[in-house]
Amino acid sequence: MTNDDPSFQDLLRRATKGATESFVTERAAGTGSSASVPWSEIDKVRFFGIGTGLYTGLAALLHPISVLKTRQQALGTKNVPLQLVLKNEGRREVFHLLTRGMGTTLGLAIPARAIYISALEGTRTSLSGPTEMILQKYMGPEEAHVIIAATTLSSSLAGGVAAVAAQLLVVPMDVIAQRQMILDTSEYLKGNGTTRAVFTTVIGEPGGWRNLYTGFGLSLFSSLPAGTAWWGTYGASHHLLHEWAMITSRDRASDFPLSLESELWIKRGVAQVISGMMAATCAGIITMPIDVVKTRLQVSSKGESIQDVSKYLYKTHGAKAFFRGTGPRILHMGLWGTILSSAYEFLRHVSHKDYIFSQ
Repeated sequence: MTNDDPSFQDLLRRATKGATESFVTERAAGTGSSASVPWSEIDKVRFFGIGTGLYTGLAALLHPISVLKTRQQALGTKNVPLQLVLKNEGRREVFHLLTRGMGTTLGLAIPARAIYISALEGTRTSLSGPTEMILQKYMGPEEAHVIIAATTLSSSLAGGVAAVAAQLLVVPMDVIAQRQMILDTSEYLKGNGTTRAVFTTVIGEPGGWRNLYTGFGLSLFSSLPAGTAWWGTYGASHHLLHEWAMITSRDRASDFPLSLESELWIKRGVAQVISGMMAATCAGIITMPIDVVKTRLQVSSKGESIQDVSKYLYKTHGAKAFFRGTGPRILHMGLWGTILSSAYEFLRHVSHKDYIFSQ
């Protein structure tokens, strides 16, 4: 493919002068490609089938980081270095400790992710067109920043809605998995750390079945700004970086050693990494205090209130207590978002109804 190729010229035109509604939707997700695939043209069976395998592998790979984050937040010591998180754990037990709650997480996170993606794509598809039309009405159809504003706004709203919808399964998953993560090793080895045992313990405490939704309000309150910050930051930064990749590829020297297609894929990869880490840092820091309080509530069996936990943390450890586990959480969010968004682009490409795997 050369710079004079019609497909390249069409891609460049869409990246720099505006796009159709479907292209706006794709770029907001960070999934734009040389052949933009609208959600309506995705084979849902193939998409969720292949996606389940990719999602399961990624969730299992990053699960130990979640264990470290949860144990940092749940420990009652003033300083919580990683070596203290694993204290009293022999070398043989460390592996088992870092994989605690993985079965629970994988069992519920997969359907939760399906709900999230469906809500995200459905909402964004519905909002992207009207949002751009409204902005064009007030800002002018030829304004270059209309696309950026429209993709950012529609992505932010869709991300918030999707995150809220997924909490119906995520909260019970968190309650059970986090109890498993912090359980004393001796109790865990007695068989009290299985999903069934922890589930029985949770519903057997005062409050019954409602205990499975401990921290649900905080999860909703956290998921909305987290989803909004993530997709807003990701959508805007990826749009700008994607446009940069198109323009710099057009203006490259004729004797550049890489083919145009290879160069575009490399630059898209760089855009994915940078956008993912920017979004993770922004969303992670904004919602960190809420996540700390929520985790403490979900692992507690004392029936404490938000006010009780917040007062205790501030009184005993100061404001720093509300940022325990920031490093592991941002690392997890950054790796998760970057890898998943890259896999997501590939998944949408191969899930096109007309895609042939022999190509």
